Amino acid sequence: MQFVKAPVPVSEITEVPAHVQDMMDYVSRLRNKTALEFAWEYNYASTYYRNSTEPAEQFMFLMLLLQADTKYFDTRVAANQLQQIKSSHALPSDLRAFSDILDVLLRQQIAAKKEVQQLSMQLNASRAEIGLLKQKINAIKNIERNLIRRIGSDATDNGHR
Repeated sequence: MQFVKAPVPVSEITEVPAHVQDMMDYVSRLRNKTALEFAWEYNYASTYYRNSTEPAEQFMFLMLLLQADTKYFDTRVAANQLQQIKSSHALPSDLRAFSDILDVLLRQQIAAKKEVQQLSMQLNASRAEIGLLKQKINAIKNIERNLIRRIGSDATDNGHR
């Protein structure tokens, strides 16, 4: 006899856990804030959420740190905040899964940022090298011009003697 598993209703598959839905709603609200409103939100969250005893509130502060195109965007501080949350709380399964996803994303962003810094350093070194090569080329051109002038003037001097 074979048991057939009953299909899972679609509503159960698409249902987002409450904590994660709250985080996503908060992020949506953050994206609609003006720079002044965002600054106020950051100051409030930094004061009240950063070291809260509630992991959901600490995640709210973390979400502020992950808003690109703001002056508060900081992957290193966000990674530290995430580690603090994970180490100081027994997270419900939805927040634990959410934190694992954030952890992977933060590691990728930090690695990408390091790579960009290395590439920028290489680009700057290449630019400096190009500048030196241009100076050498210009020096060689000047030497050639001076030689041509000298040869030309020697030829006219010899022709007049």
